[in-house]
Amino acid sequence: MDEHDTTRHNYGGKFEIRCEKFVTGLIELFDDLADFALSRLYKRFYSVNSDFDVEKLPPADVDHFKLTWYVALRELMFFNMADQARLEDIKEAFYAEMELTAADRKAAPFLFKVCSAIPKIITRNIDFFRARDAE
Repeated sequence: MDEHDTTRHNYGGKFEIRCEKFVTGLIELFDDLADFALSRLYKRFYSVNSDFDVEKLPPADVDHFKLTWYVALRELMFFNMADQARLEDIKEAFYAEMELTAADRKAAPFLFKVCSAIPKIITRNIDFFRARDAE
């Protein structure tokens, strides 16, 4: 691979990473966190109803949960990275990967809705802005 055409992201001079590698790792992390969140939900549902059967959940619902999870974490992360150099490169690579993920899950229209809704929800939360501005 030609290193001259590689987009790199620099974290305050502390370390640098290829944008594609960053996005791949980020999506893997978000996926692991989504699985963890789902396992916590399953456990909670089962504690309320011992007849709860995770296998009966429609796969599309699980896919929608995960896509929503990815987008929410993505938007929160990008919101807090607003002052980072080359953030647009990371966003572009992440959005492209999310579109592929949604297409694989046959959920592209759902992803479009979530990508529109989540940033609006975040920006409506005045406490979230106050916490960021206090830093």
